[in-house]
Parts: sequence; structure tokens; C-alpha cells
Amino acid sequence: MRLIWIAIAAVTAMLAGPASGQQWPARNVKLIVPYPAGGNVDSAARIVADKLQEKLGQPFVIENKAGAGGMIAGEAFAKSAPDG
Repeated sequence: MRLIWIAIAAVTAMLAGPASGQQWPARNVKLIVPYPAGGNVDSAARIVADKLQEKLGQPFVIENKAGAGGMIAGEAFAKSAPDG
């Protein structure tokens, strides 16, 4: 009986091929920064975006949405397209 379970497990493992996911990201990535351009947070976001661009090979765009204690950036994020 144990041999049957081992055989079933082996066949199942052979049939489960490697999963091939989509290439991510497939287009520009937008980073929304809730602070004005030229500040410390903006500078840090640009450094991170540059490193991510090097690693992933896709352009990262920084979009500064300052004001209202981050509510403007939050609203822009909430209304953005749910594309991943």
C-alpha cells in the first residue's frame, strides 16, 4: 500500500510542470509620493526608483502629489487603475 502512495506522489510530481508567470512589470510603473518634489522623501523615492529600474528593466515614474496631509496622494492611489 505504501508503494502505491509513493508511486502516486511521484507521478503527481512529474505531471506538475513549472509555472510560468507573466513578465512583471509589463509597462511603466508609477510611484506616488505624498510630498513635494525636491524634499528628502522625493530624493529617497528617486533613488529607490532608479535601483528598481535597473533590477526590473522597466521605467519607474515618480509622481509627486503633495498636500492635505497625504490625502491627495491617497485619492490618486485609490482612483488608479487596478492593474497589479
